[in-house]
Amino acid sequence: MVILIKMPNQKLSHISVYFLFTWLAMSSALAEVGEPCARVAGVVGMVSYNQGYAIANGEKLNQGSQIRTGENSRILLTLRDRSELEIGDNTELTLSACENVQDSVRINLALQYGIVRVKVSKDKKNQNREFKLNTPTSTLGVRGTEFYVTWQQDPSGLLAERVAVSEGKVEISSNLDLGNTLLVEKGSEFRAEGRIRESGAAFKVEPNGAPQVDKFTSSEQEELEEYFQTEYPVSSAADQDSPRDIDSDLEDKKIQQEDDSGIDFQNEDSFIDNQEGIRSEQYVRRAILSTIVNTTGKFDFNRIYMNHLMGFSAIYQMQNGPRKFTKYTSGMQGLSLGYVTKGGHAFELGLEASAVSNIFAGYRYIWRPEKFSMWPFFGAGVGTEISSVRLSQGPSEAESYGRLGGMKQMGFGTLGVLIPVVEVGIKAELRANFYGFDRMVLTQGLGLIIFI
Repeated sequence: MVILIKMPNQKLSHISVYFLFTWLAMSSALAEVGEPCARVAGVVGMVSYNQGYAIANGEKLNQGSQIRTGENSRILLTLRDRSELEIGDNTELTLSACENVQDSVRINLALQYGIVRVKVSKDKKNQNREFKLNTPTSTLGVRGTEFYVTWQQDPSGLLAERVAVSEGKVEISSNLDLGNTLLVEKGSEFRAEGRIRESGAAFKVEPNGAPQVDKFTSSEQEELEEYFQTEYPVSSAADQDSPRDIDSDLEDKKIQQEDDSGIDFQNEDSFIDNQEGIRSEQYVRRAILSTIVNTTGKFDFNRIYMNHLMGFSAIYQMQNGPRKFTKYTSGMQGLSLGYVTKGGHAFELGLEASAVSNIFAGYRYIWRPEKFSMWPFFGAGVGTEISSVRLSQGPSEAESYGRLGGMKQMGFGTLGVLIPVVEVGIKAELRANFYGFDRMVLTQGLGLIIFI
């Protein structure tokens, strides 16, 4: 039944405007409440929601949802602004905020631990959006489109954080960098280590050295892309057209621990706390070891180094008498101090001690290929013999060399290969010293380059 009430036109106009604005406001509010923060675009393995509810493909997640993945598990989310968030295994993340603000969107994510990949939408409608990701030690303001974040911590508080940017820019404000703000651009990565010390309700972050911003190499990017290269089951048409809301059906989603799960409920040793397992000392040590392996060969240049070489020298020298040349051998120890630029150009001063000792100044170039674990180098320089310092006593020919007027000034060439380890390089080197045409010293040996 419809009741029509005849009213003056002016009053009808005012009432119509009133109801129009009321309806628009209610529609907007209902749309805000009903619109999810994210939709599950794919899930593999054991992924839970709010500490115990299984997540299925095609479902909706609202603001405040806490997501946790198990071993060898992945989940792919499409956020409200059409950005993609992919969560790796052994990770916990919360959708902290997901709100419409005027004509834009505000999205805040909180990574408790683990690894994620974020592809921020390039939709022009979201130009004024606020997109942040927080870790326990840093706040990341996103100015770009794709980046990776890793954060791990062991029970003692030792932590390692990494932010790698493959496209765009990320602004990082980190407690590991005394609150300073860094802008990490495409092709770069932020790495930091430290320790969290708790005192009651308060905690203090202590950096373990200055954070580093290094090159994010193509091999590292390929490794992370391969890690996230997961084939997700395709959602059904019903799931894609009308995804279910997790909040409306939580009890039906509760993870069941029935007898067919393979768990012996009569034996308490069979129970595993996933939270404690993920934060266990063994897990964190494995994560730290993985970080060390990934950073192997990434020690920074543009710094001072100490170079040591130990080996054997074969000495060929001119002699008076019926034979033109004589040959003898000697042990050799070399030590030098140098400086290498960011481009791999090194300059050094040093001492070689053997049966023929010398001081020298030289140059070497270290080539750093991205996809090869050994770095070749070559160099050259000049020096002079110092007869007052000898590692071993040579034969009579060595003693007579100076008396017979043999040349003491020399030039040398060197080449070798360097195996980079964190802050140290292990090298094999071949060196040739030429004292004009009077004497030649060939040295082969092993040594270390230690960065100071």
